[in-house]
Amino acid sequence: MFVQSLSTLYGQALVKQHLGYFDLVFSAGPYCRLAFHIRRLFSQSEAFPFDWWLTPASSFLRMIDPGYYFNLSTEQIFLSLSGQVVLNSRDLILHLHDFERLPSGDISLANIESQLDAINEKYRFLFNRLRERLKKANRCLIILEGLMPATELEQYRLRTECHELLYPRITNGYAEELVQMLKDNYKVEATLACFHLGAPKIEQQKAILNISAPVLTSVFDDDAEPYQQPWASYDILFAQLCAALSEGNLEKFL
Repeated sequence: MFVQSLSTLYGQALVKQHLGYFDLVFSAGPYCRLAFHIRRLFSQSEAFPFDWWLTPASSFLRMIDPGYYFNLSTEQIFLSLSGQVVLNSRDLILHLHDFERLPSGDISLANIESQLDAINEKYRFLFNRLRERLKKANRCLIILEGLMPATELEQYRLRTECHELLYPRITNGYAEELVQMLKDNYKVEATLACFHLGAPKIEQQKAILNISAPVLTSVFDDDAEPYQQPWASYDILFAQLCAALSEGNLEKFL
């Protein structure tokens, strides 16, 4: 833990110096580990809706609209083939953490109505929080990651012939639509970044910044906390983000 603390303190110093002008920074998914690293490096304690799910970018765009209302019902949930994940067919997302589990680790749908009441209450609260933060912000930074495919959700899409799902690497057209929607509805200037694993690279497009870093196992990784890994890769991704979005470069993405 000591080396992790040093890594976090150094990362916090970097983002404070180079990204401190953002009023709001949050994860658009699709995985919870991105939210973990945003919280540790930006010294955040608040949670937001997309911290917890497996969320395609296409679902994120619809759900971030101010008119969206979270309301999940029994006929909209399905167990994945593995029994470890719940499909939300209304929003086309996967719930990894929201439902009760049996001692075996499988999802339990017992007392489902009371489970759904708690889940709906939780996410209505988190969406209201996020909307309020967006309304108060002048500049926000939204980060997505494309580190692994959403295989179970994609298998569902092919089986049911629902509309195409969009994952990172997202298109510049999607990024422009999202930035404009946030400006029109929340009066906030949004900057989008998407993280990838691969050869180190910073790719600047008109409305989105794509950043890649190699997969690096390190002493920071803790086998008991696999959702944090690869820790060193995230440190590099955020350091590259600081370099790309220093004050001199920010105007390219607004």
